Order: sequence, then structure tokens, then C-alpha cells
Amino acid sequence: MGGTGVITIGAIVSMAAHLEGLSAAVRDLTGLAQKGGTVVSHIRLAPAGASAGPVRLDWQQADAAILCDPVASVAPDSLGALRRGHTQVTGNTYVAPVSDFTRNPDAAMRPEALLAKIRHAAGEANTAAIDAHEAALALAAACRCRRPPAPAPSN
Repeated sequence: MGGTGVITIGAIVSMAAHLEGLSAAVRDLTGLAQKGGTVVSHIRLAPAGASAGPVRLDWQQADAAILCDPVASVAPDSLGALRRGHTQVTGNTYVAPVSDFTRNPDAAMRPEALLAKIRHAAGEANTAAIDAHEAALALAAACRCRRPPAPAPSN
């Protein structure tokens, strides 16, 4: 649940399930994503050849959740999909600027407060947090270091 990359992550997870021989069904809900709305990917997995059932997850039906955007993740529909003590959650702690910043540049988006709501919904033991922005920057820096130097231009 979140914004940038959600549909890509959903496609990767469903393809990985397919490659493992599972049945997968995906439903992407893009809302008004280009206008600052939330993007959600519902994915149902089942044994090979079995029906995954209705794709859209209802209240407290998520077995696992990848929460890409902490602001979108605390929306009622997002938190409602989580079941305390059951849903395994991995949440991004990086808060990307949201449209509120255009009207109020001093708007406080506190990642720790958003993560506390997620932990309350899923349970402390079921919630892992990562700053995906920092992880991506570190990975990009590591890849640049290992890349061979570009050939010198020939004259």
C-alpha cells in the first residue's frame, strides 16, 4: 500500500509466486494516484491450479503487507486489512513529501507516529520497519562503485 512502486512490487510478487508454481491473482487499485491518491495492490495466492478466490482483501484478511508509504498506510482501508497478531507487515519509514506540504510547508509528518499506528493495528511482533529510501540510496551508491569505468572517448 502506498504510492511509487506499489504496482511494480505487486507484479514482482505475483510473478515470483507463479515461478514457484502457485496460482496468483492481482488487483491494482490506483485511485487518483496522479492527483496524490493512494495505490493499493491486492494479491491472493493459492496452490497450483486452485482458485485464489476473490482478489480484493476485506477487513483483517491480509496475511502479509508491504507498506510502501507510511502516510497512505494509516488510511482506514489500509489499516483495516491488517489483523493484529496475524498479518506480517514490512513498512517503509521514509515519509515522502505529500500534497499537504504545498499548502503548509511546516506540516509535520512524523514517521514514528505513523509507524505506531501500524504497529497497533498489526502488533509489535508482526511489524518490521525499514527506511526504503536510505536502503535504495545505499544500493545505488554500491552499484556505482562496482560499475566498470566508462571507456575513454576515442578521437
